[in-house]
Amino acid sequence: MNLDDLALQIENMRKRVALLQRQSEQQEAEADIELVTAVFKEVYLALEELQLVNEDLKQQNEELSKTQQALVAEGQRYQELFEEVPDAYFVTDTKGIIQEANSAATTLLNISKSLLLGQSIGIFVLEKEVIAFHLKLNHLRDRTQFPDWKMQEWEVTLRPHDKTPIMAAVKVAAIRNQSSELVSLHWLLRDISESKRTQAKLQWAEEAMRQALAKEREFSELN
Repeated sequence: MNLDDLALQIENMRKRVALLQRQSEQQEAEADIELVTAVFKEVYLALEELQLVNEDLKQQNEELSKTQQALVAEGQRYQELFEEVPDAYFVTDTKGIIQEANSAATTLLNISKSLLLGQSIGIFVLEKEVIAFHLKLNHLRDRTQFPDWKMQEWEVTLRPHDKTPIMAAVKVAAIRNQSSELVSLHWLLRDISESKRTQAKLQWAEEAMRQALAKEREFSELN
């Protein structure tokens, strides 16, 4: 029973007692004992009902308190896990507006969380890649009728605040409601600038070695 039911029970009790009181005022004196007995009976029944309501509400409040405590604990655990992710983690709406960001995200983009929230994630993309980035984002929204897709991956050049642009690996996961409608996007960004530089150096070294071997073969053929 909820509070509305309790209020209704109390109101009904008041009406019954008021009715008995009016009746008692209209009866002869010899009938007073019967009326008083009836009043006490009505009040007793009403109190019994209120006791049951009180116990019901107490049980509901205990269950609600347990549920609230579980939700708080779950929220704290979620926030701890959110912050423990070593890579930049964002939650955006379907248009890419940042709703949540962990500490790694603020470090990656060199900007405080208060200035990050509410911004479009696209403003941190290098100018020459912005159009391509938004085309990918639009493509994600256009695919909302295909509930089978869960994650997309690509690479993008980001512009951290007051820092040199970096290369980042992007993973975007679709979050849907029970009706399979797209409600938000979860982004995981990792700085791969160093690995890209290392890869470029390895490719340069391999190419230099191939050229050196080719020249050596040419020299051997001439001799």
